[in-house]
Amino acid sequence: MFIVVGTLKSIEGIKMKAGTYYMVAKTISGSSTSWIDADVTLVNPRQTHTNYLYKISAVDAGSKESSTTTPIEYSGTGIMWKISSGENSEELKIKEFNLSQNYPNPFNPSTAINYQLASKGFVTLKIYDVLGNEVDVLANGWQESGNYSFQFTTNGKQLASGMYIYRLQATNGVRELFSATKRMLLIK
Repeated sequence: MFIVVGTLKSIEGIKMKAGTYYMVAKTISGSSTSWIDADVTLVNPRQTHTNYLYKISAVDAGSKESSTTTPIEYSGTGIMWKISSGENSEELKIKEFNLSQNYPNPFNPSTAINYQLASKGFVTLKIYDVLGNEVDVLANGWQESGNYSFQFTTNGKQLASGMYIYRLQATNGVRELFSATKRMLLIK
């Protein structure tokens, strides 16, 4: 996911599979400020065998195109770019923590879980069944301020149809910065 700063005419997301050439993944026009590459599906984000490199460029309302960002490798953790649209634009600062509702919901076999962090923190994103048993851990480590997206998939898991809970916790190592819990529905 990337964040756009300022008034832009269009944004171009360029991706590359390892070992091949860059290609335009998406061009976004108008007021859109984020995009998730739905073509990337990771069965287990901690054991991906295909890496994607992304570069982003922006065109402002005056048709001035930015240079592309440094290539960023997608390897199973949330990623974010900040693009400014001119010399005097200020970088967008995320001011609050947020855990979004998963999409799609209900789901089968996978769903995206998005969240944003207002500051750096130690983050855990865990999935539980309704009995409180841990089903999966999607994030468990230090993350910078930004927007993140993780894919939860039921492939290879013996999960029944029904309600599941996902919980995001962020701490600064001493105290809790944010905690939120949401429900999602698996339909087989």
